[in-house]
Amino acid sequence: MKTLFFQLILSSLFINLSCTNSNSQPASEVKESKMKWSLIHAGNQCGVEDAKQVLIKSQEEFDDIWQLCFQNMPAPIAKPTIDFSKEWVIGYFSGSSKGGQTYNLDDIGSTANGIKVAITHSKPGKNCVTVASIDMHYVLARVDHFRPDKVEYALTEKTVDCN
Repeated sequence: MKTLFFQLILSSLFINLSCTNSNSQPASEVKESKMKWSLIHAGNQCGVEDAKQVLIKSQEEFDDIWQLCFQNMPAPIAKPTIDFSKEWVIGYFSGSSKGGQTYNLDDIGSTANGIKVAITHSKPGKNCVTVASIDMHYVLARVDHFRPDKVEYALTEKTVDCN
């Protein structure tokens, strides 16, 4: 009888322990946490014609992308000072797109794998009136250093209803 009782207790303990963490998530899937960031500049006209995302870690890289981005602007855009010993710059470039679209940097959060950059791409709906133009959207933001130094971009597509 003692043996049966002992086996029941061990079985119960084993079942409870194996089910205790059934709702927990692996570290890589834990929702990202907020991190400090600020928008440097964003717009729909720049000299970067191809879609790309960049992580800029040096003044030289920043100077190069700034020059490429704003070289053909009618009025110069003041380049901010970035302390690359503490901050990096992330850049999102949409490539060529039709007029009436927008790209908005919603948030930057840290994850176990680096950072996640959330961007919303809004497109005009079928009844919207738009300008016949070719745009090259860009977003530049500064972020504190992070490890590992990997950037994931999460693009959310949204259609604007113009009825």
